[in-house]
Amino acid sequence: MKFSCDKTILNEVVSTVQKSVSARSNVPVLEGILIEANADGTLKLFGNDIDIAIESRMKASVIEPGSIVINARF
Repeated sequence: MKFSCDKTILNEVVSTVQKSVSARSNVPVLEGILIEANADGTLKLFGNDIDIAIESRMKASVIEPGSIVINARF
C-alpha cells in the first residue's frame, strides 16, 4: 500500500475515527484503525469497538492500493 495525502486532513480524519476505538480490548484488532487505500483515489479509515463504529473517507493519491490495521493510540 502506498499513498499520498494532505497531512492536516488525515490528522482530522484519524482523530474522528479514533473516538470509536477501544483503549483496552480482549480482541487486539479492536484497538486499531483499518486504513484502506483504494484504486479510485479514496482513503477509507474505519474504527470499531463492537458498540460503535465510525467510518470516514478522504481523497488521496493512491499509488499502490492495499489495507492495514494500525494501533489507534500513538
